[in-house]
Amino acid sequence: MKCPKCALFNPPGAEFCDCGYSFTGASPRKDVPNISFEERSWTIALNLAGLLTLLNFYLGIVAVFAIWLVKRREFQFLNHFGKNAINFWAMNVVYKLCLLTISLAILSLPESADFRVTSGFVLAMSYLAAFGSILVCVGCIYSIIGATKANEGKVFSYPGGISFFR
Repeated sequence: MKCPKCALFNPPGAEFCDCGYSFTGASPRKDVPNISFEERSWTIALNLAGLLTLLNFYLGIVAVFAIWLVKRREFQFLNHFGKNAINFWAMNVVYKLCLLTISLAILSLPESADFRVTSGFVLAMSYLAAFGSILVCVGCIYSIIGATKANEGKVFSYPGGISFFR
């Protein structure tokens, strides 16, 4: 049966829709906040857009920013998630720029430096690459957690970082 409130299709015999609407006339569920299906869907899409960083780091950030920019005035719930996600990914960009600076500093060591010709150079570059990969993986994990919380209608804030957008 189709929910008249959010247009979601539910199994026959369901007492409540995911949005909290009661098919039986009972009092609505209290555990589901009053967030529209469309708002929740866009918020989930915003969070899952962070997974695009697995394909291309900046593509994921641009996708998150684009969804937030287009829908932020329309949906307050999405606006909260969008600001947090952009702050989190912006801090990841700062971390990546720091890693790039350290890598360039290591590469610019003079040829006579023992560090450049030893295995220490390879080890340092490996650590830098691993740290960059860990940043992306942690970001993707938080994107999935954010999408799950958005689906439940709960507020989630990405951890750490500086608030560029408030």
